[in-house]
Amino acid sequence: MLSRPAPRFAIIAIVFLWVIWALWPTFEYASLSEDDKEAMHTKGTLINLQNKIINLGLDLQGGIHLVLEVDIPTLIRNLAERKDEQFEAMLQRTVELSTATDADFFDVFEQQAAAYNVRLIYYFSSYGTKVPDIIAGLREEADDAVNRALEIIRNRVDEFGVSEPTIQKAGHRRIIVELAGIKDPAQARNLIQNTALLEFNLVQDLEVARDVMLKLDEILI
Repeated sequence: MLSRPAPRFAIIAIVFLWVIWALWPTFEYASLSEDDKEAMHTKGTLINLQNKIINLGLDLQGGIHLVLEVDIPTLIRNLAERKDEQFEAMLQRTVELSTATDADFFDVFEQQAAAYNVRLIYYFSSYGTKVPDIIAGLREEADDAVNRALEIIRNRVDEFGVSEPTIQKAGHRRIIVELAGIKDPAQARNLIQNTALLEFNLVQDLEVARDVMLKLDEILI
């Protein structure tokens, strides 16, 4: 006995219609011009449409994929209370061996300190008196640096308005950043990778500021 095809076709039609209904907001959003988006944003209707669309990944709409790594040798050099030729030689050898063997940086660092007969307390006295304590303290500093970098990158990515960006740690020292739909990858890359800088500038000329302070002194006296 032949099976009746009508129920099967009905199910296929229902599924097809449901797919069209689910994808329609995405098609509608993709067809909007920048002016249309701005007009809908002013009316307050754009956010409702954005909540219904399917966020496309890098493979569908392009974007950038970055793998960032914290510069551990520079971090260690900055944390060192003293720097000399022996310390620099040990650090350079640590970088070479850890890169060549893909071994843990701090394990190699500890081994090279013993090989070079370097007393780590001489360079990192604030982290303890024993080698294991110093290494543990440096590891904690490295982990904290990665977490701070992760937070800074997240704050910077917010400027692009990317929906559902991927920002996550990979291992102990690397950060993966994926931003789909970025129209200017170079600008995004520069903003993410640039080092933060805090500057202090005088609002007024020094002579003006001194005159104001003198007048204040006369009033108070």
